[in-house]
Parts: sequence; structure tokens; C-alpha cells
Amino acid sequence: MAQLNAFCLHMMPSAFATVVAARIDLASGHVEAACAGHLKPYLTNSSRTAAQAPIRLSPPIGVRGVTYEPSAFTVERGHGLVLYSDGLVERRGESIDDGLDRLAQTLGRDNAAPATWIWTQMASDHIDDDVTVVALRRP
Repeated sequence: MAQLNAFCLHMMPSAFATVVAARIDLASGHVEAACAGHLKPYLTNSSRTAAQAPIRLSPPIGVRGVTYEPSAFTVERGHGLVLYSDGLVERRGESIDDGLDRLAQTLGRDNAAPATWIWTQMASDHIDDDVTVVALRRP
């Protein structure tokens, strides 16, 4: 993240971007991740509401003098991890928290859902942004 930030500050000094990067070992479930201003991924399990992954939030890419803190956690067997872009949860005239709550409840209805199911459940006529969903489940 620090190298990406330095590159962006050099090449596009007035721009910024949010980024989440993760390295996942599906055999052990070990995840190393960093989050630069991006919405946190969700962990899915058998509970009725999914929880945000325990990732430290750092400022976006494009901010001078920032350090990026990595996080580590484990995705247990039979559980999943869902990463997404803000277009999935943001709605004009609505709090982002409402969209995040809706996503957590949606993920709680099917903890093994593929990305296409998540998109279909969250889709509405009010989506104004691009949407990306990456869903994985540890066997």
C-alpha cells in the first residue's frame, strides 16, 4: 500500500482512491489484508447477520504522510469472505450505514451465496455506480 500510495502521489498528486488488498490461504484460512479507505469486507458464517472483517482502516491512497496498517485474521472452515465496491451498498438519499446493514442481513440469509446471488439480492433501481462483488467460501 505504501508503494502504491507513493506512486499515486507522484503520478496523480491531486487524486485519491480507496483500496482493499488481501492475500488468502484457502487451505489454512489465514488472511493478510490492508484497507486504504475502502469499505471493509464481510465475514459470513451461520449467524443471521454477517460481520465486517477485522481489518484496520487506513486513509485512502493519495494522502501524504500516511502509514498503512496490515491486519491478519482467519476465515474458518465453512465460512466465507465477501469483498465489494461501494456501488453495491450506496444509494442516493440514503445513509451508507443503511446499505451496509442491508448487505449484512442479505449475507446472513445465505452464508454460502455466490457473488451473482448477492448482486441480485442487493440490486435495485437506485444503483448509480459500478458494482463489484467477490465472494469466497473456505471448504
